[in-house]
Amino acid sequence: AGFDGWRFFPPRLSEDGPLHVPGYTGGPGSYNADRLYQWNDTEWEPIDTKTWLKTIAEHLPVDREIWKGVQYDFDNPWSQLVARTALWRGDDGNCCPTGGQAEIFFSIVEGRLIVDRVNYAPAPEEPAPTSEGLQK
Repeated sequence: AGFDGWRFFPPRLSEDGPLHVPGYTGGPGSYNADRLYQWNDTEWEPIDTKTWLKTIAEHLPVDREIWKGVQYDFDNPWSQLVARTALWRGDDGNCCPTGGQAEIFFSIVEGRLIVDRVNYAPAPEEPAPTSEGLQK
């Protein structure tokens, strides 16, 4: 349960990963209300899943943003901590992202998710960005 969550789904636990409780807020945004916990030998400690959003712009091409929730994938034993999302351009409608896709890879450092790298897939009609096209 949580004041920010409209719906929570059953907890997911991978063999050696964190405990993930997927959750979404109400309304048209479908923002994340996920809960993430890591076992510390005596109890489950909460992991901050929000601060990484403050640094994501430096990993994305210029004029690409995350406007809604992401799809976390923490419970596959063969994958890393990852999230996938559509990307919006500044002039997109809220309903219709046209900025391609991002796959975001994380580590857990000092109790929070940290962005390790981002794989960017451009929209079908746009060329892949060069290193000069990334924000500094």
